[in-house]
Amino acid sequence: MIESVNDELKNFCQIQHIIHRNFFNWAINLLSGSVAFPFFLSESYSMM
Repeated sequence: MIESVNDELKNFCQIQHIIHRNFFNWAINLLSGSVAFPFFLSESYSMM
């Protein structure tokens, strides 16, 4: 389940995984992608 969430965030929000990233930066990146994700969804539905 975590992998599918990561895949969705990487595809929609263009989050990139960097091997040498520390945990704090990874958590902030994940949080910002999670916050931005609903905005991408509402934007894609408005285009239909």
